[in-house]
Amino acid sequence: MTTNQIVSQIKELNAGTAVGCFMTDRLVVGVGLDYYWAKESRNATVMINMFLQHGVMETKSNAFLPNIYLGYYYPVMNKLYANANLKLS
Repeated sequence: MTTNQIVSQIKELNAGTAVGCFMTDRLVVGVGLDYYWAKESRNATVMINMFLQHGVMETKSNAFLPNIYLGYYYPVMNKLYANANLKLS
């Protein structure tokens, strides 16, 4: 008889800021800086007949991500806009 169990616990944080300049009344170009942080804990257990194997893996990562973006604002109603952004980092 074989049983297999994997349990993961992940915590993430994404935060960022940006500054942009309107090139026209609807087109915006800007630069930004994002911060990414993650921590993952993964436990794996395999049981084959009377043999038991257990493994633990923990990873941590963080990064600063500079980016540039291009955005366009679509008018929906009076003083209400939808926007689409292209972000390259």
